[in-house]
Amino acid sequence: MKRFAFALQPVLDVRERHERERMQLLADAQMVLARAEERLAALEQERDAEVLTVRERHTHLELEELQAYYAHLEHVASEIALQRERVAAARGQVDAARAELIAASTEKKVVERLRERRYESFRNEERLAEQRQVDDDNARVESRVRERNNQ
Repeated sequence: MKRFAFALQPVLDVRERHERERMQLLADAQMVLARAEERLAALEQERDAEVLTVRERHTHLELEELQAYYAHLEHVASEIALQRERVAAARGQVDAARAELIAASTEKKVVERLRERRYESFRNEERLAEQRQVDDDNARVESRVRERNNQ
């Protein structure tokens, strides 16, 4: 029995490698997004703590201290706005990486399906060849039996 050889195996190998690369890019993009979201959450937590401090100590603070707190709150608010933009950009990168992965997976699956069909065809041809061999062997045996009976 001969061995199955898929002529497009190098193409399939390249597409599998491409898919793995896209998986890694998606994982990297998701990590960047997670870090950006963590940073945003930390900034929002810092802002909330500062707001609480200002509310609790408002009547006991001097004007300069209040101005410093409000300036800091303004700075944190602008950092939050920038971080939200970074999070949105990171989400866009994740979406783009996911779309690329889906495309790469689809391309790979096309070649895999072709490989499966060709393998099934190969197996059918092998079965037919085996059946022909069995039929030939049976025909030879029957021919010998007839010759013996006719002698």
